[in-house]
Amino acid sequence: MRNFAGAVLLMLVLAVGANTSPVEPGLAGTNGHHSPPVVVSAEAVERAHIALVAPDKGLVGELIRLDVSTSIADSFKWLLVPDSVDFEVYDGGRRAVFSARKVGSYMFVVACAKDGFVDVMTHVVHIVNPGDPDPTIEYPVVEKPSPEAGLMAWIPYWCAEAKREPGEALALAESFESIAAAIAGGAYTTPEEISQATGQANRVALGESLANWMPVLSKLQTELKRQADAGHLKTPEQHAKIWREIAEGLLAYATMFDPR
Repeated sequence: MRNFAGAVLLMLVLAVGANTSPVEPGLAGTNGHHSPPVVVSAEAVERAHIALVAPDKGLVGELIRLDVSTSIADSFKWLLVPDSVDFEVYDGGRRAVFSARKVGSYMFVVACAKDGFVDVMTHVVHIVNPGDPDPTIEYPVVEKPSPEAGLMAWIPYWCAEAKREPGEALALAESFESIAAAIAGGAYTTPEEISQATGQANRVALGESLANWMPVLSKLQTELKRQADAGHLKTPEQHAKIWREIAEGLLAYATMFDPR
C-alpha cells in the first residue's frame, strides 16, 4: 500500500530535504533542526520507486524474507510495527529478514530516496501457528444441513466448520476423483484395496496438512461406516459412486470462496 501524501508516516521513517541532491536516510530532527518540507510529485513517483517482494503470511518461527533490491533508489529506511529484535536489514537496506515469536500482524514500512525524492510503502505479514486458519482468507459460512441430506451437503458444512483452505479441498477432491476413476477401471476391486489406495492418495494430496483435516475426515469416516453397515458399500461401483459424491462436495466447498 503506497501513501505519497502521508507526511507523518514519511517523517517516521525518512527525513529528506527539498533539494535535488542524493539524500541519505535518517531520523527527522537528529541534528536539532527540522527538515524542510517534503514535496511529493508525479516526478517523485517516477524517480524513486519501491519494488517489494515479500509474503503476506507466515508461520511462527518461520524466516520471512523481504526484498527491495529491484527498487529505483539510492538509500532505504525500514520500520517494523511492532518493533522486534528478530528483524534485521542488510545489503544496504535492499533486503531484510524477520522471524516472529508469536501470532500477530506485523507491518513493515520501507522508504527509499533518490535525488531528493522519495517513495514509501507499507506491507503487512500475518503470522499464525501451524494448522491455524489462514487470517487472510474469508471463510464461507455454511448452514447446517438436515440429517437426511447427503454428503454433497454435509462435506461443505464440515469443511467450513473446520476452516479448511480451498486449495487443499481441491487437492483432496482430485484424490477421491482419481480413486473413483481407478475403481471404475478395475484397479481396485475390494473394500480393503480401495481403503488402502484412498488413504495413500489422501496423504499425498494433503501432505503436512493431513492432521488439520482430521475433523473433516473423521466425520466422513463415520458416515462411510454408516453406509457400509447399511449395505451401500459392498461393490466397487457403489464405492466409485460415493467417492465421486465426496469429490463433488469438496469441489463445492472450494468454489464458495471469493476469487478476488
